[in-house]
Amino acid sequence: MSPVLVNGAPVSTYSVGGDVSGLSGTVTLQNNGGDDLDVSAIGGFTFLSELTDTSAYAVTVQTDPAGQTCTVTGGGAGDDGTGTIATADVTNVVVTCADDVAPPPPPPPPENSYTNTLPSGATGTLSFTTADAACTFAGSAQFLDTVTPAPPASIVLVDGVISFTISGCTPGATVEISMDYGSTLPAGSNPWKAGSPWYQLSGSVSGSVMTYSLTDGVTGDDDGVVNGTIVDPSGAATSAGVTTPASSGPVTPVPTMPVYALILTILGLLFAARGPISAAVREV
Repeated sequence: MSPVLVNGAPVSTYSVGGDVSGLSGTVTLQNNGGDDLDVSAIGGFTFLSELTDTSAYAVTVQTDPAGQTCTVTGGGAGDDGTGTIATADVTNVVVTCADDVAPPPPPPPPENSYTNTLPSGATGTLSFTTADAACTFAGSAQFLDTVTPAPPASIVLVDGVISFTISGCTPGATVEISMDYGSTLPAGSNPWKAGSPWYQLSGSVSGSVMTYSLTDGVTGDDDGVVNGTIVDPSGAATSAGVTTPASSGPVTPVPTMPVYALILTILGLLFAARGPISAAVREV
């Protein structure tokens, strides 16, 4: 408390302060939006400007220390660093500083690409895209020379079989598979699903890349269950198919005869047939 003169008469004024704990660095405090006070040590603090009786006060943090966040409690009944001077210095404002807690690192992005050596020795890259961000490869994919059952003789694998499992998906999710074989695929290549029997998947081939879609629980998902897991052994292959024999040469038109000649020919055949028919009647 300190006396000041107001209109020539002494008036008592009172200080506002308290204690700082946990501080590491410098915190800048304010009272009633001003009277900035830099505090760099743990312990007591007091604002330079004093207030007269019944004046309001509000202690706030203007600037936190680097790497820390400070909060204000104490003071009046609100326990938030505010109150009203009541014929006494304010000494119960508490500023508590604590180190900022680093947010947890974001989860790693789902694994949706796999690169390894194909049976031919070339480098292949298998990847997928989907609207379901939770889908991920369950373990590593495999680039196999073949699988059981092996493809029939009419199906020729380009460079082995890709085998993988995608899990964590929403049941019923669809994924778009892309397999880059590293070199241009032969003409007539298509994605073929390994199984009993092997069958061709709906997809496309462009250059070295084979693409096709798989949906959880339907054709193409080897486990056949709508469970958020897609299992797929498949591969690019060509099929012997069915060929149409080549023509042996141009077609030769069949010769035709005039109408009158055709009529005479028919009549001749009828007369020739009358003889045997008449003889057969007489014998009867």
